[in-house]
Amino acid sequence: MIHQSGYVKELIKKYIEGAITGGELERLKACWKIYEEDELLDMTAEVLYAMGKQEPVSALKGWEPDFAKIISDAQRIRRNKKILLYGKVAGTVCLLLLLVITVNHFILEKWPGSNATGSCGDISSPGEIPRSEFACTVRWGDTAVLAVDSSTTGLVTRINNFDIRQEVTGVLAVTILPGIMPVDTARDRFVEMITPARRQYIIKLPGNVSIHLDAGSSLKLLFISPGRDTCYVQISGEAYIEAQGKGSHEKLIVETSNSQLQTVGGNFAILALPGYTKATLISGGAAILSRQGIHSKELDCPGDQTIVKSYDKTNDTTVDSIFFKHNNDVGEALIWTKATRNYQNVSLRQFVVDMSRWCGFEVESLNCIPEQLRINTTICYRASRQQVYSEIRRAGIMVYEKGGGISFCDPAKKNSSPPAQTAFIKRGK
Repeated sequence: MIHQSGYVKELIKKYIEGAITGGELERLKACWKIYEEDELLDMTAEVLYAMGKQEPVSALKGWEPDFAKIISDAQRIRRNKKILLYGKVAGTVCLLLLLVITVNHFILEKWPGSNATGSCGDISSPGEIPRSEFACTVRWGDTAVLAVDSSTTGLVTRINNFDIRQEVTGVLAVTILPGIMPVDTARDRFVEMITPARRQYIIKLPGNVSIHLDAGSSLKLLFISPGRDTCYVQISGEAYIEAQGKGSHEKLIVETSNSQLQTVGGNFAILALPGYTKATLISGGAAILSRQGIHSKELDCPGDQTIVKSYDKTNDTTVDSIFFKHNNDVGEALIWTKATRNYQNVSLRQFVVDMSRWCGFEVESLNCIPEQLRINTTICYRASRQQVYSEIRRAGIMVYEKGGGISFCDPAKKNSSPPAQTAFIKRGK
């Protein structure tokens, strides 16, 4: 029964209403292990729509589909019961575990990249991508574009009221020039930093804000600030944001396609796609608000994670849902900052999204990737597209190359299949 989506939706509805029985709750826990996160998010949103709880005029009022905590509590109880049973072999298991950790450490640290796809040179496994290989372009107005050379320091350019300098290799510092009236016209409202494929950059902003952009990402700064105590940016793609504050009261506002994140002293990773925003708190605190502030959630513990997902309704409107999870792996959220990316039991869809941004290839559709497929691999940042494609095929799916992109949909079945949405193109109205 739990393999039927209709039955799972019925269980979710009963859980929300508080009418679920003990046996049904156990089946719902099992669903959390069987289904992918996106599947559960979609089914939960459909149930909420049907119950009338997702209209823009009403809020979720703090409700969270946090089945993970229920499962965690159940697993803790089972572990306590098994302590006596496994007590006699615990020492042996610990010794074996220590041996495995030691061997893995030796392999990964002493011989970096020896078990990775692609070459990482002499960079150790946890090492970051060399900033000497960083690159970005600065764009403003309709056509003005400036390529930034990471090998030089000093003044890069002055644009209206912004002074842009390269402090050190791979780091741009943006300051607001005193005594200059900001310019705000219909065509010249912002300056934008854009990273190409296989390149990253770090942007430092007023108020002790540092933004590390992944490949295929952009950061926009308005020439007109919303206030002297507020730093406002727009993010598309992936970024690691550090807002240290250091005693100041300056607020950082990060806007995406469907939400805003606000903090006065928090560090977080963010993935911003059309209609989809995922934020993971690394340290400090932050708050996330859906479009127009209808839904909101506070992040106050490292590993807190929110997803704001947008859905098109039949009446040609878009509504947003916000979901929350505790205790996520902060290392996994920052895996893209490392020269060696270690993926262990990760959704193949997530891996494809990461690699498409880094390598710069387009994906026709993610929907043709079975949601249950996982991948275990280690990828060096210098791995070629063909090496990445090979790893995807090894995970158990065909890759069809089309021009500069790929597809996972069998061309022979294309005419008989409904059109699928991609993670990179905003769905049309």
